[in-house]
Amino acid sequence: MLTSIEMVALIGIGAGCGAVVRYLVSKNLSRFVYWEFPIGTFFVNILGSLFLGFLFAQGKDSSTFMILGTGFCGGLTTFSTLNTELLLLLETKKYKLFFKYLGSTYFLGMISCLMGIVIGMIV
Repeated sequence: MLTSIEMVALIGIGAGCGAVVRYLVSKNLSRFVYWEFPIGTFFVNILGSLFLGFLFAQGKDSSTFMILGTGFCGGLTTFSTLNTELLLLLETKKYKLFFKYLGSTYFLGMISCLMGIVIGMIV
């Protein structure tokens, strides 16, 4: 059994690793794929939702869920960047794109999370 200090440290390490993966994916994906809205943020948020759903199905009360779900997925996904990008779309009067990005991120994020739960229940 982990102590509270160990758990906090491991969640912090997980969050740091998730943030590094987000940075690398966002930077590299944006170089190879051009979409009107920010594909890097979109991709990591959908991927993080899928992984979080999988972890949830595996056992939401475990320390593994806390480290990987709260830590890694918390560092990987980014609500603040999503909202900043949405505000920039509004500021530049790209209203259609704003609604596409907003709707697709939340809709596909939920679908991905549900798919992760199904996969987690099968595995």
